[in-house]
Amino acid sequence: MNHLKDEYLARISHELRAPLAGLRMWVQVLRSGRPEDRETAIDAIDRCARAQSRLIEDLVDLERGASRELRIAEEILDPRSPLAEAVALARPEADAKAIVLFTAFSADAGLVRGDPCRLQQIAWSLLSCAVELTAPGGRVELTLAAAAGCASIAVGGAGLDEATLGRLLARLNEDESAGLPPEGGVALGLALTRHLVDLHGGTFRVEGHDAGSGARFIVALPQVATPGTAADRLRGVRILLVEDHPSTRQGITRVLSAFGAEVTACASAGSAFEALGRGRHDVILSDITMPEEDGCAFLRRIRGLEGAIGRTPAVALTARARPDEEARALSAGFRRYLAKPVDPQRLVETLVRVLGCGETAPGPAQAGRPSMSGTR
Repeated sequence: MNHLKDEYLARISHELRAPLAGLRMWVQVLRSGRPEDRETAIDAIDRCARAQSRLIEDLVDLERGASRELRIAEEILDPRSPLAEAVALARPEADAKAIVLFTAFSADAGLVRGDPCRLQQIAWSLLSCAVELTAPGGRVELTLAAAAGCASIAVGGAGLDEATLGRLLARLNEDESAGLPPEGGVALGLALTRHLVDLHGGTFRVEGHDAGSGARFIVALPQVATPGTAADRLRGVRILLVEDHPSTRQGITRVLSAFGAEVTACASAGSAFEALGRGRHDVILSDITMPEEDGCAFLRRIRGLEGAIGRTPAVALTARARPDEEARALSAGFRRYLAKPVDPQRLVETLVRVLGCGETAPGPAQAGRPSMSGTR
């Protein structure tokens, strides 16, 4: 155990000292006072600081994974959104080396169940590894496609050597029992990536690519199937969706559209209130916790309107699955309350039930009664 501890500390020390050495060197360059070196030194210090920050975050996450404390917040989502965010994060590193980032996202990759922040982290980690291993002026590719019932995420480039990466992954497998990532910043990122992919029920591997194009990291995540037998259950139903989180909003929109619904998706209560004035909607599906105006305040505004708009049935969505939150939602006028992450089939069944049962919205006297949604 002492030997393992010493080895682990030696590896951590090596990884943290590398960017620290760069920081100290470029600080000396700044102190030399040469104006032509100033911008280059500032950019280099910024890159070193971000690299060290990433190493610390990876080490903390790896420790959580080893102690089984690493968790993900699952939801149904379109993987294209977190992948696009990862590209934006990796672009400054690529631009600094004049590396071209090429992306190709296929719409038929479907939906997956996962944590959008962690999926972004997976893609960014692989892109950062690829950029680090690719020579200046090269090219790194990120693709998303459907493959054997999975959404396949591939990161490749000419700088990635299949044999070297294969040995690196073999080292990861050998060291798994000791909980030790092999030496090297790239390896730390890959070790964490593998933990995160495992938590999503996916697979992670390296494979060769076309001649001269290097190797590719491949992450395969199971697609979430939408039952074809229920495809007409929401046919023609006009749904007003209010959700401030972009990837959640896109994922829910795709799920409901697959069941035949016509979805108007809004990022805020204000824009949703304006959408109500532009056309009739059959049902409102709204998040509760939103900036500026939350879902309960938004629905109270609607219930204060006269005519059919004020009586539009509504279903609440929230990540805070607590009895007091449910009571608050029902008191505001929501007919049903669903906790995130929501299973697509349950979401559709709840909307169908609300549209077909002819209920009136519960008032304050009914708010303390348990809902019939069965989400708790």
